[in-house]
Amino acid sequence: MSSVMSTLRDGSQVLKVTVDAVMSNLMGAREDNMIAVVDLVERCRDDSFSFFANPFCDSRLILRKYELINERGEVHDEVKKVVLNAVQGEDLSLKLVSPLFQEAREVTVVKKTELSLQEILARTSRD
Repeated sequence: MSSVMSTLRDGSQVLKVTVDAVMSNLMGAREDNMIAVVDLVERCRDDSFSFFANPFCDSRLILRKYELINERGEVHDEVKKVVLNAVQGEDLSLKLVSPLFQEAREVTVVKKTELSLQEILARTSRD
């Protein structure tokens, strides 16, 4: 796996392949249900935030489907960094932007990767 690093808007460094995978999965989750993305952002901002099923969606199921949280509802540190750098606004007015330094424009297309997000994070943890 390539070890090319990307600099996020907050100055932190994350593997480029991780940024691509998180953004692809985040956009997929947004297409399924924006409330799940709002809940993910809340969880990234506050570790004590709890997911719960609501009349509109079960955020936990959607976010697991896109590998943005683990089976315990936790967000991996690398995912959290990308998510927090990739959003602007609050609640349902959230919009996705490029998480990359000096590229804070709205995101419409994200490069797909052949590895799942969990495979990327597992390899990152071993390096």
